Amino acid sequence: MPTRYITIKANGRVKNGNARIDLSQSSDTIRWKTASGNGPWKVVFDANNPGSGNRPFGANTFNVPNGGQSPSTGRPVNGVINERYKYSVRDGAGNIVDDPDIIIET
Repeated sequence: MPTRYITIKANGRVKNGNARIDLSQSSDTIRWKTASGNGPWKVVFDANNPGSGNRPFGANTFNVPNGGQSPSTGRPVNGVINERYKYSVRDGAGNIVDDPDIIIET
């Protein structure tokens, strides 16, 4: 399974400009990692987020330790092709600092 890495910058925002990651339902997984030893961060897929159908993975929360990376999401098991899944990046106090999304493309 190809692993897609998403970098969380020191300010808690996801590194890529549009913050959208396209995944293959049959094979792709995600791991979030920190840049420059920052963190910790918590990535949360919340079914109440606007534009979010549900969580696409078996878990809805992924902890990213200070200077490290999250466990693998595993491939999307609950995801629907062409559906957008919004998630939040939260700081150590639980404050939302970014709210990017992913799309299951194929």
